[in-house]
Amino acid sequence: MRSYQPLIRFQLGDVATWSSEPCACGRSMPIIQEVLGRIEDVVVGPDGRQMVRFHGIFVDQPHIREGQIIQEALDSIRVKVVPVGAYSEDDTMDIIKRV
Repeated sequence: MRSYQPLIRFQLGDVATWSSEPCACGRSMPIIQEVLGRIEDVVVGPDGRQMVRFHGIFVDQPHIREGQIIQEALDSIRVKVVPVGAYSEDDTMDIIKRV
């Protein structure tokens, strides 16, 4: 009987967390718990904390076609949006609250 081991290749720059749980197959190799995103998608705070998952800022925003977060400095980010329809100051304030 042959024993196979899957090899999952992640691009350099992927951010993931290791699981503390053992593999269900019984092998002692480390397993990935969760892939968090790309290193380019990480915003670093002044305290060194890495923040990911900014896509939620733009979810359920009917007046935004797409958005982008740009970190300009440790204490400064820029949010760019492509507005559609009746985009207003209320939409801008909602984004600020979500950030």
